[in-house]
Amino acid sequence: MQTALNQSDIYKERAHRKYFSDMKELFDNVYDIIDVPGLSLFENIEKLCEHKLYNLDPKMLSAIIETKLEHYFSGFECPLCGCKCSHNKKSKRHIETTYGTVSFDSPYYKCKNCDKFYEPYVSALNLRKGKYQYDVQKIVAKVASSVPFDETAEILYDTHGLSLSQATVHELTNELAAHARLEEISPEAATIHEIIEQATRPNKARPVLVFAADGAMSPTRTEKGKPNAWKEAKGIRVYLLDGQHLAQVLSWHQICDKHRFKSFLQQIKQQNLFPEDKVRICCIGDGAGWIWEAMEEAFPDARQILDYYHCQEHIHEFANARFADKAARDKWLRETTNRLFQNKLSSVLAGLRRMKLTGEAAEKRDALCSYLSKNKDRMDYGKAKRGGYPLGSGAIESANKFISHIRLKRSGAWWKVDLANNILALRCSRYNKSFDRFFAAYEKSQRQDLGSAQPHLSLCQGGRRK
Repeated sequence: MQTALNQSDIYKERAHRKYFSDMKELFDNVYDIIDVPGLSLFENIEKLCEHKLYNLDPKMLSAIIETKLEHYFSGFECPLCGCKCSHNKKSKRHIETTYGTVSFDSPYYKCKNCDKFYEPYVSALNLRKGKYQYDVQKIVAKVASSVPFDETAEILYDTHGLSLSQATVHELTNELAAHARLEEISPEAATIHEIIEQATRPNKARPVLVFAADGAMSPTRTEKGKPNAWKEAKGIRVYLLDGQHLAQVLSWHQICDKHRFKSFLQQIKQQNLFPEDKVRICCIGDGAGWIWEAMEEAFPDARQILDYYHCQEHIHEFANARFADKAARDKWLRETTNRLFQNKLSSVLAGLRRMKLTGEAAEKRDALCSYLSKNKDRMDYGKAKRGGYPLGSGAIESANKFISHIRLKRSGAWWKVDLANNILALRCSRYNKSFDRFFAAYEKSQRQDLGSAQPHLSLCQGGRRK
C-alpha cells in the first residue's frame, strides 16, 4: 500500500514539474510578445491573437503588464508646463478584456503648478473609458452587426464569459459604428489593383468593373406619436466580372435620399481606387431615376445596362394584359425578346404603337413605351452579352439580402435611421474585408490628446533612469 502511494506521489510530482515547465515556457513567450509601452493594450492583445494565444490567464497578463510599466516608466513631467509631477497615489485598475479581468496598480501624478492630475499608465495603454476595453468592443460590434443585441450578449457570455447587458452591446456597437464612414471602410487601392491584376489576361479584353445599384425597403421608426415607416436603403455594389467569376470589390448601403446617394458615388470615384485604364466600367440597375442620375454624373463614359430581367417584367406585364391567348402571348414575347437582343428597339416601339388598344391594355402599352424609350440606350443586350457585360443586377439584389435584409428585417424590429445606417456601415466593412483595418484606425484615433505636448515619462533601462 505504501509503495502504491509513493508511486502516486512520484507521478504527481512528475506532472507538477511538467506543468510548471510548460507554464514557464508559455510565460516567457507571452512576456516577450507583450510590448508595453510600445503598443497599446488593444494592439498587444491583437499581437497575442496573431500568435494564436487565445486562452491566457488574465492574472499572467496583469503581472506582465504591471511589471513592464514599472520597469520602463519612472516619474512624470506635466505635458502643459514641463515640470516634474509629484507621485500622488496608486489606484487599483480592473478592466475587462476578452481574456478576462486584467488588474494592475496605476499611479497618479499631480502637477502643483497646473493643479492637474495625470494617470500615465492609462495613456500608455490607451485604455478605453469604462471597464470594457477595445478588444471587447471589437468583438461585440462584429457579432452585433450580424445578430440582435440580446443574442450578441448571450453569445459572448457563452464564448468569452462576458456579462454584457443589451444596453452595453448597443452602446459599444454604435460608438464604433459612428466612425464607420465610407472612406474609412473602403478597401485600399492596392487591394483593388491586385484583384484587377489577377483578372487581367494577356491578349484578352480588359475585365469589366461593374457598379450595380438598387434600393431595399427597411423598417424605420419615426417621431414619437407617428406611425412607423418603410424607407429605402440605397446600395451600391462594385465587383469585377471576369467571365462567370465575380470578385467582390466594395459595398456601401445607407438609408438616404437620392442626393446623399449621389454624393456617396462621387466619394467612391474621388478616392481613385480604380485604375480606369485597366478595366471597362459598366453601370447596371433597374429603371429607377435616382440610379441613372447618379451613375451618369459619376461615370459619364461608362456602359449603361438596364437590368434585363427587370425589363422583362415590364414586357410580361403588358403581354398579360394584351393577350388572352397563351400561344399568341408567348409568340409575341419571343419575337420581342429577339428584337431586343438584335438592338431593334425601334421596331418593338413601332409595333406597340400600331396596336389598337383600349382600357387597361392601352394604359399598360403606354407605360411600357415610356419605360423603353427612357432606357433605349441601355438595352443593347446582344452586344453587352458578347462583350462579357452583365445583363442582370442579381449581384446587388443579393447584396441587399446579405447586407441589409438579414440584419434589419427582424421580427418586430423598427430602427432609428441613424442606428440602422450604423449597422449597415459595419456590415459593409466586413464584406469589404476592411473591418480589422478600420477598427485599428479607430482605436488609434481614440488616443488621449493631452495637448500639443505629450506626457513625458522618464524611461528606465536596467533599473537606472536615462
